Amino acid sequence: MEKVKFSQLWIEEEQYLREQSAQLQDNSIAVEIGTAQGGSAYILATSTNAQEMTIHTYDISPSKEAHNNLRGIDCIVFHAKSSVEGAKEWGMSFDNKIDFLFIDGSHTLENIFHDFLLWFPHVKEGGVIAIHDYDPVHRGGFAHLGVKVCVDAILNLNALVETEHIGRIIGGKKGCSVTEGEFLEQCYYSWKKIGQKVISFRQFSLDQCNMIGEEDELVSILRKLKGATGKCLSEPPIRKENKIMVLPQPFSKSTFQFVSENKNTILLDELTFFYLLWELLLNNRSEVIQITQNKRDFFKWEEILEMFDHANSIEKVDDIFEINTTNIHTLSQICARELVRVNILKNIFLSMTGGI
Repeated sequence: MEKVKFSQLWIEEEQYLREQSAQLQDNSIAVEIGTAQGGSAYILATSTNAQEMTIHTYDISPSKEAHNNLRGIDCIVFHAKSSVEGAKEWGMSFDNKIDFLFIDGSHTLENIFHDFLLWFPHVKEGGVIAIHDYDPVHRGGFAHLGVKVCVDAILNLNALVETEHIGRIIGGKKGCSVTEGEFLEQCYYSWKKIGQKVISFRQFSLDQCNMIGEEDELVSILRKLKGATGKCLSEPPIRKENKIMVLPQPFSKSTFQFVSENKNTILLDELTFFYLLWELLLNNRSEVIQITQNKRDFFKWEEILEMFDHANSIEKVDDIFEINTTNIHTLSQICARELVRVNILKNIFLSMTGGI
């Protein structure tokens, strides 16, 4: 099956939507949050065998391109309104429950939080909910931090069950109902868990620690600044080792199973690595500069990071995760702020390795 040209999805994600659409029965209802160019709505509409299926796609301002791409597909209904507004009106305007819900709208934590919370009651029991931009495990939420925090909370609450993680899509059947308070509490737990992982790596000695993954620029930094001395292994070791680290690279199901079954194994994802890099910059700046290949870009991005931290009154990593608030808007702002930070740190990393 060829990739849809106006779709923003990866090819395996398109295939997931095709499979979900093919399973829908006659008179099914699908709802999409975030129309974009119309790619996912097109895939759902052209992959189903169901009779009288309806796809409702919500976007505050659907693009002309989406209308052009979906012209002539009668089962698609455009709604030029926000997801929140649409969810509140659904119970008054439509009697039927939703068979398939695809959330791919705004990626702030606050918006995806409300997308899920408000649309969840309208999904029928046993219906499928899929959420886009839940990053692959090795990324750790680096690209879509708010989505990671929200989805981790959803999974902790068993609000999605029998889940599949395909590319950047997490999908599963509707599970336990949740209250707004429970959902918010779990979002805070998910956020603090990220901080706990950073702390655990701070305390993790890389001396004589073998690594699963390829030798690359990131490993070079771990060797030069964190004392990593172990070998890089292409596959998990057969015999048991005292400690082993999985590098932030795409990995196989066998590696993922190995991580889950071995307590002496730790997974270094991209998000955690960039926070470790920040600590190295704060505590070992002279050593960092010494190994940096592109110092001109390094100093530029370092100054941007300094201004960013000054504007946000942050001096160290622990300040980020020591939060005391019970407001989803505040937590969403923190996630958005940190997404900016780690992208600045990515540019610092690239200057260190000569990638810019």
